[in-house]
Amino acid sequence: MNDNDTLHLTLTEAAVRKIQERIGAAANPGLMLRPYWSADECWEFKFDDELREDDRLLEYEGSKVVVGSEVVDSLRDATLDWNEETDEFELRDAEIPDHATGCPHLAALPVMPDQEALKVMRKGLRKRNPPDAHDMYHGGHDHIGGFSFERRQDEILITWNLVGGPRKQATFDELCFEAERELDRLELGWMIANMALLDMKHRLEAAQNNIAHPIYCMNEMSRIRGYYEKIEERWRHWAIVPAGHMRV
Repeated sequence: MNDNDTLHLTLTEAAVRKIQERIGAAANPGLMLRPYWSADECWEFKFDDELREDDRLLEYEGSKVVVGSEVVDSLRDATLDWNEETDEFELRDAEIPDHATGCPHLAALPVMPDQEALKVMRKGLRKRNPPDAHDMYHGGHDHIGGFSFERRQDEILITWNLVGGPRKQATFDELCFEAERELDRLELGWMIANMALLDMKHRLEAAQNNIAHPIYCMNEMSRIRGYYEKIEERWRHWAIVPAGHMRV
């Protein structure tokens, strides 16, 4: 493998082979693999034949990788590989881009209410079904926290922690109906709702930046809002409603 100045991005043989396969299948020798930091706050990859100003073009045994100036510092000593099990490219030893840690939407997320604010928010709340926990798996954010849902026979075990907080566990039914778990439910539900809101903001930005046609862009943004606003609203309601104030 070669390098380019101080950018020592290494490609494994599996990655080179997969890039060659994709370029051959597309019958476009000008295609390049572009790693980028996505709105979902993870590394993703796409093939294009557009070379932008300040891009760094690297060639590996006939395979081309293009690195944008906004992420070049994060990939200086990284390794690009192809994972056969997940059927996708992956980066090792890559750093989070500096611009990713300054997300303007983080500071605007709703703050979890204290007990006095919770009393006000609970006024007039109607009984509703709990969110469908069977649709949940796992999620996380470096500046918010993380959670995972594990199905065990007839119950769902949830593990979560807020950033800087202790790791907690409870079943979904315990969180729904036990009064002593109300604070835990508030933590978890508020965190999931905030993550949904943050995901929505990022995806709306991505749609605005990547969909040129105004009608298509408007339709996609409407779809994004409809999907994420429903998730946020359901988990926000679940977070603040009193124990036992849910339909079984």
